[in-house]
Amino acid sequence: MLQSEADGSPRLFNSSNAKRYPIRISLSHCAGGVAIAFARKAAVGVDIETHRKPLQVEEAIARQLSEAEHLLVTPRSIWDCWSRKEALLKAMGTGLGALKDIPSLDQKGQSLLVDGRLWRVATLDSGPSFSLAYACEGAGRRVKHFVCRSWVAPLRRV
Repeated sequence: MLQSEADGSPRLFNSSNAKRYPIRISLSHCAGGVAIAFARKAAVGVDIETHRKPLQVEEAIARQLSEAEHLLVTPRSIWDCWSRKEALLKAMGTGLGALKDIPSLDQKGQSLLVDGRLWRVATLDSGPSFSLAYACEGAGRRVKHFVCRSWVAPLRRV
């Protein structure tokens, strides 16, 4: 059974004895996309963003970027960077209020130290219309991901 932790993140519980499983979960959705990340015994965050948002949104995101991140020039690289930031903030359990406290995430995949904790943050291939990223505590963790390009099957008459 899924329940919320104190910070709002989902967690698996055994409904018969209220035991918490050592699996952490992160969820994200946007227009046309859903992402779910699982990690055993480690904090995890995931974010998916669609690129079909108004220019004003891209400009607002650009105002939140660090100096190094301002060198990102394409809309795709800006969305990828924003997705990495949101994934890290979810994994840390802080929310957007801590945005100014995290270091630059201008690289597609990197390990970084934040508040004494080591994180692996990376962009995953999700096709031309989406930006998808994850963050997981501990740099040496193995990550598997799957991208479902068509997740609604057409209905057939029988």
